[in-house]
Amino acid sequence: MSVQHKTIDIGGRKVSYTLAGDPKNTPLVFLHGWGARTGKYISQEHVISEFAKYYYVVAPEHPGLIRSEPPNKIWVMSDFVDNLHELFMMASINTFILVGQSFGGGIATQYAGTYPKSVRSLVLIDSVYPLRRSNWYFKLRYLWEPIFSWILATKRVPILLKKLLINCYLGVPWNNITRDNAIKWIHLAKTNIRSIVTTDLSTLTMPVILIWGKKDTFMTPIDDARNILLKNIPHAKFFEVEGGHTFLYKFPKRAGDIMKKELS
Repeated sequence: MSVQHKTIDIGGRKVSYTLAGDPKNTPLVFLHGWGARTGKYISQEHVISEFAKYYYVVAPEHPGLIRSEPPNKIWVMSDFVDNLHELFMMASINTFILVGQSFGGGIATQYAGTYPKSVRSLVLIDSVYPLRRSNWYFKLRYLWEPIFSWILATKRVPILLKKLLINCYLGVPWNNITRDNAIKWIHLAKTNIRSIVTTDLSTLTMPVILIWGKKDTFMTPIDDARNILLKNIPHAKFFEVEGGHTFLYKFPKRAGDIMKKELS
C-alpha cells in the first residue's frame, strides 16, 4: 500500500497531510480528533491504514495538532474549515467521503454544512456536535485553559514539562518542540473552547453515518448522538460498537466494516 506524507503551505503555515491507498479508489478524507498522534497510542496511522484498504485516503493534520504548525491567533471552527478547503483546492481534491472523529467530526460537520456539494457521504465517529451538553468534562476545559497558557508562557516551568504537556494534549511529536518555539501553541487551549459547531443539522442532506462507542458516556455522550444527531439529521443511520470515545484508534476495523457495507 502506498503511503505518502506531505506538507503544504497555507497562509504561511506548514500543514501536514497523508495520502494512502490506490488513487483509483473512491477518495475519503479522514479528520482526526484532538490529541491524536503518530505512533502506537491514539494513532491516526492505524486508522489511515485500515481505511486505505478500500479508499484513497487523504488525512490532513489540523493546524496546531500533530505535525501541522499552529495558528498565530485563536481559531474558531470556520477557520479550520477554511484551512481544509484551501488544502483541497491546492491538492485538487474534489468530491469525497468525509470522515471525522471527535474534534475532527466537528470540523467535518461544519465543512459539510458549508460545502455540501463536495461531500458525498458524511461519517461522524464519537464526534463533537452542535448544542453539546455542558457536562463536567465540557466545563473542565474552561478551568484547563489558563493553566495551559500559564505553563507555556512562564519561564518558571522547565522545557521538559512544556514538551510533555504539548505532546500529550496536542499530539505534537516530542522532537518538534523546543525551548524557543513552545510558546507557539499557546492559543490552542482557547481555540478548543471557542471551536463550537454551528451547523444546522437539518441542512445536512447527504447520507450520514453515525458510529459511536457504547462506553462513550461523558466526552461525546452516546445518548446525545441518538437524541440530537440522529433525530435532527435527515438521512442519518446510527451504529453502536464496542469501546469508548477513542475506540477508532485501537480498533479501526469496527468502523471500517460499517463504512464498507454502508458506503459501497
